[in-house]
Amino acid sequence: MFSTWLNTCMFLGFSCLLYNQLYFIDVMALVGDNVRAVNESEYPFIASILLNRINKSLSPFCTGILITNKDILTSETCTEYKDPEDIVILIGANNLENRIKYYVEWWKSYNQWSLQTGEDIEIQKYDITLLRLTKKVPNDIVPVALSSVSHRKSWHLEVTAVAWATLSGGVIPHEMEAMDLRILIDSNCELRLSELDRLNTVIQRRIICSVAQPYAFLTYGDAGSPLLYNGELMGVGYQPFFQYAKEFNPGVTNLHFEINYYRHYIEDVISNY
Repeated sequence: MFSTWLNTCMFLGFSCLLYNQLYFIDVMALVGDNVRAVNESEYPFIASILLNRINKSLSPFCTGILITNKDILTSETCTEYKDPEDIVILIGANNLENRIKYYVEWWKSYNQWSLQTGEDIEIQKYDITLLRLTKKVPNDIVPVALSSVSHRKSWHLEVTAVAWATLSGGVIPHEMEAMDLRILIDSNCELRLSELDRLNTVIQRRIICSVAQPYAFLTYGDAGSPLLYNGELMGVGYQPFFQYAKEFNPGVTNLHFEINYYRHYIEDVISNY
């Protein structure tokens, strides 16, 4: 099953966060000695994306990142088969109960923008998307800055991923956690993935691979989660929708979309739409 899932991901060309322990009943989603609780005001720019159900209940299912006072960046999978009215955004604190509720006016994915502008794209779907809020957030919630650092020139950088972890039974907690990671050189990432699947794997230039020692992994609800370097946004996490691996393996790797690859798209949508 894992072989089929990984092959499909790499064949289609989009990145996958390779999970391993998601539905082990008594296992926390973020594993490793470097996983820590986030301070109350540490990452106010991280948004929780919730599904607005018919019965008016809200169910967290993705993560987003505030990059202007009205724009959220996340994974395209978070908006697939949904309309803006299906989504509610919570921003402003690391505790869900203390966050402010916002609504989405529209969104434009990288692939939609590329088709409209005639830009060449590697893959036709499964990239990132930018959501425009119906109103601006308060000035005291400062958006994250976009990093200009390319992972291809800065291998082995120490970075931080911030995530809404999943606890036993699939329950998403009310507070965020952070974990320290290290960026892998592409050849090492390809080797790790190939060893897992016993097939050759090629990492596209838009993908960042990250690992931790001891191991630490992103999990359900972390699509769109930020990868931060020196407090700036370097990457956006992607979450697979295939079935997850049934056996734990510490050799799996977190994969992220690199911000620099999408900079033109981000700046154009912010300024001109």
